[in-house]
Amino acid sequence: MVQQWCDRTRLSNNQQKMVTVPFTRRKNLRGLKEPVLYGPTLQLTTEVKYLGLILDEGLTWKALLNKM
Repeated sequence: MVQQWCDRTRLSNNQQKMVTVPFTRRKNLRGLKEPVLYGPTLQLTTEVKYLGLILDEGLTWKALLNKM
């Protein structure tokens, strides 16, 4: 669905910079499948830095405060 939306809006993306952070309180993520967008699977990670903010999977501020 995301891939179709990107095609329809003519949005391009850089596959080398794309990661996936599952924002959830669920502890066991073994059954979670890595998403695929235009071929390669996107890497699952627990946190990502976006516009200077560190967003972690639980949407807490711990990672950001620890790096300050």
